[in-house]
Amino acid sequence: MLRWLLAIFLLASLAARADEASAVITGVITSNGRPAARVPVKSDEGFVTTTNDRGEYRLIVTPGHRWVSSGTDHADVYVAAGDTTRADLHADVIREMFFFEPRDDREHAMAEVSLQQQDLLRLPIGRTLDDVTRIAPGARGTNFGRSILGSATGGNSAFIDGVETPGLPNVQLPLEFYDTVNILTIGQRLEFGHATGGLLLATTPARSRARTTAFLYYQPRQSSTSGVFTTATRHWDAGFTTSVPFTDRLWLFAGYDHFAGDEEHSGLGVFRDRSTVDAMLAKLEFTATPSMKLIAEGFGDPGRTGFDEGSFHTGSESGLLRAIANNSTWLAEGGASHSSLRGSDFRFSHTTWVNANVERMFAHHVLRGGVEYAREPVYDFTFIGSSEDSRYSAAYLGDSWYAKENLVVEGGIRHQDLQGIGDTWLPRASVIWRQSRDLKLFATYGRYGDDLALAAPFSSPVTMREASAGAELTMFFPLSVRLVHREIEGRSLNGALVEVAGDIAALRIHLADLIVSHDDGYANVFSDFPERRHQASLTASLPIGIAEAGVIVTRPDQFVADLHLGLRLNKVTLVADVMNVTGRDGDRIARFGIRAAL
Repeated sequence: MLRWLLAIFLLASLAARADEASAVITGVITSNGRPAARVPVKSDEGFVTTTNDRGEYRLIVTPGHRWVSSGTDHADVYVAAGDTTRADLHADVIREMFFFEPRDDREHAMAEVSLQQQDLLRLPIGRTLDDVTRIAPGARGTNFGRSILGSATGGNSAFIDGVETPGLPNVQLPLEFYDTVNILTIGQRLEFGHATGGLLLATTPARSRARTTAFLYYQPRQSSTSGVFTTATRHWDAGFTTSVPFTDRLWLFAGYDHFAGDEEHSGLGVFRDRSTVDAMLAKLEFTATPSMKLIAEGFGDPGRTGFDEGSFHTGSESGLLRAIANNSTWLAEGGASHSSLRGSDFRFSHTTWVNANVERMFAHHVLRGGVEYAREPVYDFTFIGSSEDSRYSAAYLGDSWYAKENLVVEGGIRHQDLQGIGDTWLPRASVIWRQSRDLKLFATYGRYGDDLALAAPFSSPVTMREASAGAELTMFFPLSVRLVHREIEGRSLNGALVEVAGDIAALRIHLADLIVSHDDGYANVFSDFPERRHQASLTASLPIGIAEAGVIVTRPDQFVADLHLGLRLNKVTLVADVMNVTGRDGDRIARFGIRAAL
């Protein structure tokens, strides 16, 4: 605990200096003459926030000429260091469904970690989406599948712009391709039905000004020894992203990244593993009318190779079409996607996924409903032969009832039908009571089903019951305490999650401490773990003048600290990351990088 306090004190003592290196943009977003609640607002730097119920927003930005946007409107403003500038946007705002828009939603009783692009680039984490899960409460190392708050192998799901990524690990897109990432671990909503563990929700950038960035990261050759075996690794990747507004209605975001890795294993002989990944993304948005938007997108890493100089090849591709329409009282969206994962010896394809969702607001209610249909993926090993895809369908209906100004009751039911398994009914409910301005009480109940072969191709379908209750106290930082109980396949988990999260000026901090006790063999992946576990994590980031710093401290068994340092020189940022600074629980790893805004 002393180490936690010292780390918090050190970062907080620097917060005052951050005021001199940051500025604030505030304002009100309106739609059809009314305040636009819970809509995203972003700056040209990638900083994102969400309006409150009164349509108000607050963005912390770097001083200078800035560009803020929401929906179809934008504004150019100048803000000096330490000052606050107002920018109101009077526009029809196209909101996106909860299903596709990760956000820090304090109105609901979910347990989530919300990361914006500046967080992803200022924290010492790996280069791809899989690595982000390390900072989630209950995560163990970088393997989200072995999270204490996970379930059976594959019980976690990852979505990129609403598309469930095929295969494990997830598609290897670099962090520069993402705008926001949310990790949900407790209290999943009706829109999600494919996981009995955590949910990783990522979105790519929405409309912004013309901008191109380039990046290069390099991890020098490093060796680690375990017994008689030694592994030497060396990695690098380089790429770019670009935003191109062709017209006021047509906008393109695209990115490319080439990754190369070299691993040499020695001990009883020598084995060399060389791999390359070519990751690509293209996203085209067309605003047909002030209340309708069309999106076409494709992403993937089809050139992934590895194992003894390319003797094995695998890659994935995903494509999607989406339409969003709304006015002041309703919102509708629908989409279709095609995803595939293939390799030298197998073909694993998620051939079709179609969904539609509707949200209707009236009086004190917000009704949500949706349907899904998927033709399920299968592994097709060439030495076994082919097999037919299974089919999956689902529908959900729920209501958020704002019974009083300080009381929200949510409830609904989700129905899933998987070919060969049958029907599964998944009810969800939650109550959120804001007892005072600084105190919120909440409780949730839900039943979840891990039915999709895409999420768990080698495990039997499982269901989970989850109940949680807790409180959030808002003072200097929001402090939340939550008790959770889970049952999976006759085995149970009981735990307590304590979280502190918030901003002081430009300092962002998230502290989580998880204590759990579970049955032996809980969720089929913890049979080798002791019954009782205590896990804690601290993440913090802070710009200091032309410098920036970030830190991650975790305690799965003992304290492990990772450090990020950056130096901004005009439009160029020099980066140095050191993983496992103390050298405990493994070997120290260094990584260097450079980012440039062109």
